[in-house]
Formats: sequence, structure tokens, C-alpha cells
Amino acid sequence: MPDQNRSNLPISQAVIYESELDYIARCIQDYPNLETGGDLFGFWTYSGFPVVQYVLGPGRQARHQVTAFYQDKNYLIESGHIIRDLHGLQHIGEWHSHHRLDLAHPSGGDVATVRRAIQDVKLPQLFLVIGNIVDV
Repeated sequence: MPDQNRSNLPISQAVIYESELDYIARCIQDYPNLETGGDLFGFWTYSGFPVVQYVLGPGRQARHQVTAFYQDKNYLIESGHIIRDLHGLQHIGEWHSHHRLDLAHPSGGDVATVRRAIQDVKLPQLFLVIGNIVDV
């Protein structure tokens, strides 16, 4: 029976290890005025929500710009093979920051990038996490 939650609708829940969430926060704080990002590894549950067990940060050749982040492709490929081979985890998505851009949701460019990735790689879905720096 096909999973009823796999659609174009936003997911209602996700699970991410606290250590991995902390790592994303530290990465974002390392680039307070530029976008940074990385990739998410884990699995999709039968009910259709992502479980993130490992977060990959930016590679050494990643490009950080004020309104864009480009992951180091070779780093992603090499790391992805290791993560899959050693731990059996799947690449389930990506994350990036909107640092202090006051944009707590995906931009139009983000949406286009995710759609293109899903079509090009023929993925059923891709989990995207956006992080912000909020002064309290």
C-alpha cells in the first residue's frame, strides 16, 4: 500500500537527534552574515516523516554568500558514500541558513532548487531545513 503522507504537502513532523540540531546551530553561528549549510542523512518512516540521524556540514570548497549557499559537491559525494556504507543512512535532505535575513521559510530559489533536485535525481521527496539567527 503506498504511503499516503508522501505528497507535495509540507510534513507535519520530523525527528532529529539533539546533537545534530546543536551542530547545525553551531555552523550557523560560525557564519552570522553569510548563508551556510549542509546535508541530512537518516531515513523516512513508513508514515512519511524524516528521521535525521547525521548532519553533514559545509565542505572546505563550499561557497558561502549573503543570499546563497553552494555545498562542496565532491565533499558531499565522498562523505555520502562513507555515511551510507558504514551506517546505512540515506541522503534525505539538506539544510542551510538564512542567518539574519528575516526569512524563516524557504525562498522562491529554495523551492525551485528542491523541485529541480527531486526531478533530476528522481526522489520521492526531500527534507529542507532553514535556520535563522534570532536576537532575543
